[in-house]
Amino acid sequence: MLAAGPPPELSASTVVVAGVIRDGESQLSATIRRLRSALETSAQLHWVVIESDSSDQTGLILNDLSKSIPNFRFECLGDLRHSIQERTERLAVCRNRYLEIIAEDPVLDEADYVVVADLDGINNLVDASAIASCWSRTDWDVCFANQAGPYYDIWTLRHPEWCPGNSRSELQFLNRHRRTSYRNLDASVYSRMIQIEPDSAWIQVTSAFGGLAVYRRSSLRGRHYSHLDDSQHVCCEHVPLNLSLSQAGGRLLINPALINSGWNEHSRQTKLRIRLARRAKLALLDATWKHLGPATHAALLSSIAKIRSAANVSRTSR
Repeated sequence: MLAAGPPPELSASTVVVAGVIRDGESQLSATIRRLRSALETSAQLHWVVIESDSSDQTGLILNDLSKSIPNFRFECLGDLRHSIQERTERLAVCRNRYLEIIAEDPVLDEADYVVVADLDGINNLVDASAIASCWSRTDWDVCFANQAGPYYDIWTLRHPEWCPGNSRSELQFLNRHRRTSYRNLDASVYSRMIQIEPDSAWIQVTSAFGGLAVYRRSSLRGRHYSHLDDSQHVCCEHVPLNLSLSQAGGRLLINPALINSGWNEHSRQTKLRIRLARRAKLALLDATWKHLGPATHAALLSSIAKIRSAANVSRTSR
């Protein structure tokens, strides 16, 4: 059931931060500190973290955090890889476990918000002002994060014009029929990694994530994560849950001011795309230049020289 009325202010709200982690010893503590600082104005702050499949000291770090941070709860599910081969299915199992814990605990179940956060270092820029920006509007059931760089989470994104379908299914189709693998990846993924300015209009979607999402608690009741879509194709585990919420009338919005990260390991490949585009433009200019001939070359160079001369005169006369 979706909540009635506007979302309550953060300062009067109980918030549960929920996340999953694997091999996170290098980033986990710093991420928890940053999220804790960003959410410090909440009336009550609780934590539910699910760990699995780690081969480092993540479990010990979680144990230390549970002793030093109030209301910090974690659970280790052990090695799931031998029984569950598909990574997104393992993620769905872990995320469904934190939903179960929240539903089973009377205090957590009555929380106002569930903040779903990646704990692997992606939330390295989120702060209190970014979180507070979510309450500049009151017509949402979920606020999704944006990045100070290209929006990277195309795997989770569903939007009728921007990304209407499963980007990995599209990539697999293109790879079957066209051998230019980078162009296929660019068409299905990188070309959709657009940069959204923080002061842009909010974007309504049917699914997104981007490493951080603020859900109204009621919007998650009765929902679950899955690694399969309606066509039984493997998908990001967030997608079925988000689509279910959207189909029930929920308003899912990317908040451009909810900046949680900059350029990251997912979006850096778009820099190669930019370089390739520049090379293509230079190649086109070179071909055009060769086609023009000596007389046109001379005329263009003369015009450029006059423009530069006029610019120099203008600067020295100031």
